[in-house]
Amino acid sequence: MLESAGSVVVQEVVKVLMARLLSRRKPAINESEPHGYAVEVGERIRTLREDLLGFSKRRMCELLGLNSVTLLERYESGIEEFPLSLTRRVEELFFLNADFLDGGTVSVFRNFYLCSDECAKYLGEGYEPVLICNPKERSELFCYVTFERNTVGFRELHVGSLLSSFVSSGGGRLNIQCLINAMLDANLPAARAKIYKVSEMAWDAAKFDCYHLNTADLSRRVTDFECCDVWGRWYAESLESRQRWIDT
Repeated sequence: MLESAGSVVVQEVVKVLMARLLSRRKPAINESEPHGYAVEVGERIRTLREDLLGFSKRRMCELLGLNSVTLLERYESGIEEFPLSLTRRVEELFFLNADFLDGGTVSVFRNFYLCSDECAKYLGEGYEPVLICNPKERSELFCYVTFERNTVGFRELHVGSLLSSFVSSGGGRLNIQCLINAMLDANLPAARAKIYKVSEMAWDAAKFDCYHLNTADLSRRVTDFECCDVWGRWYAESLESRQRWIDT
């Protein structure tokens, strides 16, 4: 799967995580150096902070409620173990896969189950619907349904579990229809959803479950007018279909 990734940055992040997860050869332990679980968790949180979120140490301290940068440095280096309550806070705050910090997976972030009910929940909680589209392989106009929200000083980015398509007449369209149905139920206009063609790095990050502030490449995404045209047509068709049912 790594060979198909177009982004060197994302490849390197995934390779590092895989190396840490899959390596079975442990170096000789120097009792004077930190080692074991504390080091492994510290490394993963540092990778999360630096490579995926792009946060400074001070910013991370503010978000986690730590009183000093020195304490974060001790946690990340493994000199002190991250308290369990703090690791749970990290998992909740950044929507982490439950097994990531324990080394059970290289899948960093959770996906949300893509269905109309889940989309409705996100909309009700103030998230913005954003469809991110493949910048290459345009014959199928692949996309992911995502939701974004500014909260506690950073932007949350959640990616749907299913690959969608603006060309498909089957499952790829049905996945997009989940969002359309939820938006119609909430009486939202089609324009409320943003549809962007993203960079190769961002697309690969979404595929590899490491899509967040530093890898989403937000400054480089542009409106995908080709997909917008299809979205507008499908939205209008769905609205018209509902109206016919109401009128009968």
